[in-house]
Amino acid sequence: MRFGLIIEFAFKNDFEEQFAHSRTTDQPLTLMLFDIDHFKQVNDTYGHLAGDYVLSHTAQLVTKQLGELDDTLHLYRTGGEEFTILFTGYTTEQTAPLVHSIAQRVREAHFSHDGHQISISISAGVTQLHTDDDQRVDIFHRADRNLYHSKQTGRDRVTIQ
Repeated sequence: MRFGLIIEFAFKNDFEEQFAHSRTTDQPLTLMLFDIDHFKQVNDTYGHLAGDYVLSHTAQLVTKQLGELDDTLHLYRTGGEEFTILFTGYTTEQTAPLVHSIAQRVREAHFSHDGHQISISISAGVTQLHTDDDQRVDIFHRADRNLYHSKQTGRDRVTIQ
């Protein structure tokens, strides 16, 4: 069984490699950043053990779904409740239904911890490598802006540009 939740160090290495590969081969590369909406509220309401459960259960759900879609896709935990997926070889048009499917699966999942039902959703920002992206930070910042647009316009949203 593959290990789906990969630490930030692995993300940086993989991102650097995929960025360079995509730039030299003109292969598409799409980046999805997402985080769990109102995660602090989960911790404050149900405790940090519940928060840890929500993080791990979300990672398991998404990792399983990625494996069903394409076993070359990996989920990276890149911050507290922040996750990233590199869609190597995928355009934004190809990833759009996948990203919406991931958000829907998380929204519909049953999170039960210590007798409490916890409903969660995610906000996501998605973008594709552009020919004028000279550095990895260019695509990353654009995906991050899209993520924050999703959060600022109501959360439980996906912004793709």
